[in-house]
Amino acid sequence: MSARDVLDPAETYLYLADGGAVERLDLDGSFWEDLTSGKLDLDQGRLMMATDMSRNMEHWEMHPDGEEILVAQSGAFDIIIEGDLGEPVRLDPERPATVIPRGVWHRINVVEDGRLLFITYGRGTEHKELVA
Repeated sequence: MSARDVLDPAETYLYLADGGAVERLDLDGSFWEDLTSGKLDLDQGRLMMATDMSRNMEHWEMHPDGEEILVAQSGAFDIIIEGDLGEPVRLDPERPATVIPRGVWHRINVVEDGRLLFITYGRGTEHKELVA
């Protein structure tokens, strides 16, 4: 990659390797399958990606080996922390970013459709179903 490369983080994800390198990950039909099967190994760094969100997350997730950074690029989102009886963390144009600590189960509810940027240390990431 060079300083002349311009990209949309919703179409091209970036792998931020522990050694300082940045690798471009173009999305194709097999990206998520390759990631979940282990064919694409991103365990020694962070994945930076953005996604347009119009629906609530339908599962919980937890990252045991590293913190996750969330940045609202547009819209508004409530970050729900499992077991936290307080108010959700609201990301919006006035307060757009938060850090989710390692080992904390969380999910995202959409308050206003928009784009959310994720910087995630993915090694060991776990998911579990919402219980009604």
